[in-house]
Amino acid sequence: MLYRSMKSVHLAQQILKLVIQNMTSWKKAVKAYKKNPGKFTGRPKLPKYRNKGGKSIVIVDNQTAKLRSNGIVEIPVMNNLKIKLQHQDTTKIQQVRIIPKNNPSL
Repeated sequence: MLYRSMKSVHLAQQILKLVIQNMTSWKKAVKAYKKNPGKFTGRPKLPKYRNKGGKSIVIVDNQTAKLRSNGIVEIPVMNNLKIKLQHQDTTKIQQVRIIPKNNPSL
């Protein structure tokens, strides 16, 4: 998906941050592998792209997601997605991570 074609610049920025974090972790792992290969079972591999149509993590920041008083997080840029929080004592959110699994939960 092209960066400029996304509905929200904030979503696109979060995706780029996640990619940069993955690449940085890989570089650190390669350096550690060169210093001490015995700590690893093999050379660290480059992070892979997701398969076409595959699922990936979506990170929504607090500027995009809105927390309602009844404990529901509303994400307008994702077809007005509404998610009920499991923890009701939350008064402020920093980010929402949507992790695709068989049984979605937050």
